[in-house]
Amino acid sequence: MKRIFITGASGFIGRNVVKTLLQSSNKLMFLAKDKKEQKILSVYDQKIVTGNLKDIKRFGKIIKLFNPNTCIHLAWEGIPDYSKEISKRNLDNSIKLVDFISNETNCSKLIVSGSCWEYGKIKGICREGDAVNITSFFSWAKNSLHNYAKTACGERGIDLVWFRLFYVYGFGQRKGALIPELTASLKKGKCPDIRNPLNANDFIDVRDIARAFAIAVKKKIEPGIYNLGTGKTERVLDICRISEKYISGTDDFSKQLRRKSLRKKQEINFRADITKTVNALGWRPEIDIRKGIKNYLSELEAM
Repeated sequence: MKRIFITGASGFIGRNVVKTLLQSSNKLMFLAKDKKEQKILSVYDQKIVTGNLKDIKRFGKIIKLFNPNTCIHLAWEGIPDYSKEISKRNLDNSIKLVDFISNETNCSKLIVSGSCWEYGKIKGICREGDAVNITSFFSWAKNSLHNYAKTACGERGIDLVWFRLFYVYGFGQRKGALIPELTASLKKGKCPDIRNPLNANDFIDVRDIARAFAIAVKKKIEPGIYNLGTGKTERVLDICRISEKYISGTDDFSKQLRRKSLRKKQEINFRADITKTVNALGWRPEIDIRKGIKNYLSELEAM
């Protein structure tokens, strides 16, 4: 049985990871930053400690009494604010967590959500061994945290699993994200406002992400970076067409977008190489984009 301390459990990815972990006999402790998060997390009937990562020493005794053997760090406040101030604050708070986990607990594994933005690519295949290319304060903060955690965990014999997540989507995602915003426009009978419909991303369903985290908790794997994507890209235009056909049975707005983009050039088209992840975890994505969007829309209707 694993005893897992989780930050960011009330978030979009966190809730899905928690649901997957609870399918096995795991004991969980969540960090809730306020009463609102406490309420969200109370439905799982697991232990909750309330506080902010910047003050982790104040409530650290409670975590030590729980005696976690694994920590999953998902918390990253302020998204979609990727500014210098927010990025630095998240880095500082995350370093405090790493210090606490490595110095004050018996954790043998730390699993962290990194980002495909660490690669700094706009086209091509992203492999774990590629050099990083820092293009924003957000990617700087994530990569800096990875370097710090790698050193701290290495000194203490803790296995660091750094997942670089690509474009995660699914039910519960924030309203301003691409697929929620696009489908909301289509449901209102409006053509989505998309800057470049020809751009393509590696979209991965959040439930496939959650399965990867659950496997990494249970399975002994080599410490290191692991890509979490599908290994293929989908154009935003095609995401719109799939969504529109499910919503209205037509693709009229998608045809409009296609006509508007005739003079545009594709600016973004990069994807994950998931070979290392598939081999290490015995995992591969199971939900393709059509099924994922259909599931997302069905869950919206069921609300």
